Amino acid sequence: MKYIYIGAMLAALILGGCKASESFSGSESVLVSKLQDKYSNNVSFVLTNVSDEPVQVESTQHLYIEKNEEGSWVRIPYIPCACGTPCRPPAVNEVKPNETIEISWGLISRKCGNENGIRPPIKTIEEKVAAGDYRMTFNVNRQKDGMRLTPEKLVVSFSLTD
Repeated sequence: MKYIYIGAMLAALILGGCKASESFSGSESVLVSKLQDKYSNNVSFVLTNVSDEPVQVESTQHLYIEKNEEGSWVRIPYIPCACGTPCRPPAVNEVKPNETIEISWGLISRKCGNENGIRPPIKTIEEKVAAGDYRMTFNVNRQKDGMRLTPEKLVVSFSLTD
């Protein structure tokens, strides 16, 4: 069964003619598709559960984004709501076998800041991120026969152009 699954994955990658295997890593349960090598206005891709069991994909609204700066990965601030307003807890999406979810990021770094020493920081500071190499990380929680398995870290890598 495992060899059939691996063969199907290889055939899909070869027939699709894409470099998806070079753009994501860390998960056997979730396949990344519609991922481009380079983006300029918006990053979007699809996560598909290719396992036989439902999986939970964490942090699909509170994105964990990093930029490669001289060989080190630096976290990009990204809060999903305006400063001074309560945010929803991080989203955990249950994805059933063969189901998909779409991930999208508008290339905006968003953080809270101070204006004239006002406390707490209530100003939302948004900036478009610069060109470079980026990655997003998701936790994939898996179960088998009702038992929770070790979570997988799905890392999706991509580049931004001007």
